[in-house]
Amino acid sequence: MAGNCFIDSVLESSCDFRVHSGSALRVYLHFLLHSEFGTRSIEKTINYKDIFLQATYKGVTLNQSINKDFFLKFLLILFFSIVGITQAFALLPNHQLQTKASSSSLHTQAQHRGEIIVLIHGLMRTYMSMGPLKSYFEKQGYTVYYYKYTSARYSIHEHAVDLNQYIVKLLAENPGAKIHFITHSLGGVIIREALGRLPKEQLKNVDSVVMLAPPNQGSALAKFSVKVLPMLNYFVKPLAELSSDQAAYVHHVPIPNIKIGIIAGRFDAKVPPSSARLDGYPEPVVVNATHTFIMNHARTKELIKRFLESGSFEENKKS
Repeated sequence: MAGNCFIDSVLESSCDFRVHSGSALRVYLHFLLHSEFGTRSIEKTINYKDIFLQATYKGVTLNQSINKDFFLKFLLILFFSIVGITQAFALLPNHQLQTKASSSSLHTQAQHRGEIIVLIHGLMRTYMSMGPLKSYFEKQGYTVYYYKYTSARYSIHEHAVDLNQYIVKLLAENPGAKIHFITHSLGGVIIREALGRLPKEQLKNVDSVVMLAPPNQGSALAKFSVKVLPMLNYFVKPLAELSSDQAAYVHHVPIPNIKIGIIAGRFDAKVPPSSARLDGYPEPVVVNATHTFIMNHARTKELIKRFLESGSFEENKKS
């Protein structure tokens, strides 16, 4: 249990087992929607000493006490069930994951709307973690697509090769369209290398990139994690590559010559603002958010919108 707590703290938020409510179904949905492996901190502390299930049938309330061991077994069964489901989904070929949702309507929608946003999630997350941004920018008139990838299974370089192929295909299907990328965490590192592989004539069609909490300078937490638990490298391939150690791969990823805006979280313990900065670009704009939920913050959405429209986070001043 301590090991699971530690891994959860490394990859998401805290070592507390918390629940949004007493409903096991809500726990299941929260895990499934927002985590690649279903490990996620939960928000209402569980009292293991005395847990009651309340069920009402024909006006009769049944209180059934469940002991700690039984409940822990239930959690383990639930966890491995979720892992099985998510990994079955993850075994789909990458090209299916990346283009299936958009292949039929990509060209038509781009012609009508003129600008495309591609959302790239972070390490140990799924595309659904970027859902609030998709909804928000579709309402703004953008055509928005998810880029889906199994973040823990491959290295930064391998992810970048796949993303580069996706971008080439996207550009070919949408000649002349303005393309924007909004990334979270690891996604910001991958997009740098993927765009760095594009020829100049293709790169000019990429208008801008907005990075949310990108570990551009590496992560001290990643360095600590792989040092204390080296076996994590087996399960999370890019983790060691994201170390703050100067020899780590992240410090050698190219920086493409395009507009890049960076937003960092004031309460981000994994990638603090100092780790998000990128050489040659303005300092990150800081919002009052954590690493996990920075994309949900209203201020984040406002800043991204401004950057996509003007190429700057600064508010236009009217004379």
